Amino acid sequence: MLGKTFKGLTDEMLAWQTRRFLEIELARDNYTVYLRPEVVAEVAFNDIQASPQYPGGLALRFARVKRYRDDKTAAEADTFATIQTIYQQRPASGRLLSHALRRPGPAHPSGAESDPPRPACTVSRPA
Repeated sequence: MLGKTFKGLTDEMLAWQTRRFLEIELARDNYTVYLRPEVVAEVAFNDIQASPQYPGGLALRFARVKRYRDDKTAAEADTFATIQTIYQQRPASGRLLSHALRRPGPAHPSGAESDPPRPACTVSRPA
């Protein structure tokens, strides 16, 4: 996880997201809803920073949902390694970054050893 945001969502997008996520829900616990990896969201952000709050050690700064990408599948998304690479190689001055992201989530509440599928997302940083 790289952070949490509902910024950028219109009421229409939030209503669609709620309906769609309920359709593809696999399981849930007190804090997490586990989904089949069928949704790609484009998320804009201003920077990536080190963060002790998240298991991956990174967080997106000023993240906001731009849109859902029905033209992309979860299989087209990159892994968390993409964000790590962007973080390690980010330029001193901003430039547009547009990448897809999919990172396995925490252990599944069913006790399954493999990570549950998570929604993918496309991330972009404005100049």
